[in-house]
Amino acid sequence: MRADLFKLKKHNYVFLCRSHALELKTPKKRYRIALKGFTPESEFSGTHLVITLRAQLCVAAPPESELDRATLRVVHAAKGWKRVFLTRAMNAVVDLTERNAERSLEAATTAPSDWEVLLRALSSTDLVEPMSVSDPLAGARLRGIHARRELLHAEGGAIPASEVAEILGISRQAVDKRRQTGTLLGISVGGHAYRYPAWQFEQSGIVSGLERILKALAHHDDWMKLAFFVNPNDRLRGETPLVYLRRGDSQSVLDVAESYAEHGAA
Repeated sequence: MRADLFKLKKHNYVFLCRSHALELKTPKKRYRIALKGFTPESEFSGTHLVITLRAQLCVAAPPESELDRATLRVVHAAKGWKRVFLTRAMNAVVDLTERNAERSLEAATTAPSDWEVLLRALSSTDLVEPMSVSDPLAGARLRGIHARRELLHAEGGAIPASEVAEILGISRQAVDKRRQTGTLLGISVGGHAYRYPAWQFEQSGIVSGLERILKALAHHDDWMKLAFFVNPNDRLRGETPLVYLRRGDSQSVLDVAESYAEHGAA
């Protein structure tokens, strides 16, 4: 018999992870799952025992398609919770592909990025009812993602800290410090990365009056600040605060920003 890769015993229960099978022994029964074609890997992640089953694939030649390459990336991905996430995400993508009509998938694949392909497929009307059954707020969550994406891409999009540093002639650390002190607007895009709306900058540096307005909006989160600048405002005759800033009328924008800060809307 092959040696155990892992053995866990608690009370009268014994769990064995072998190279060829998973076994659970209880006081009354014994359960066994054969692992033909798979190699088990076990590790602890916090208080959880994570067992990963790695498929024993034989790749005779380099992958010839994007699908082959994507599959191999998943197979050889990191262990632990990253592997768990990838497994569930791949299952969701397979389900997404099966549920979407051919026309919806065709429309989704015309998107400029892989992220946008996924968002378009998730937003398909073919999925509204199935998703609502498991998560009644799924539609609202997707609309929120789309809304944030539109905000981030409005008025020239957003740029990384390295480009901001080059525009302003300062270090990346100085850019980050300005964001932290509220004199620059930076939007978190995951991890420790931030993107800075490009409309904040002009040839001479930062748009005049921006710092005072950001200070007035200090109690709002960054997405609310971004929405304030790029959305039409009734108190500015239906134009955006950004239009007024570009005209040099920062005082009108500041007045509206102070009202926005007090009431949550202007």
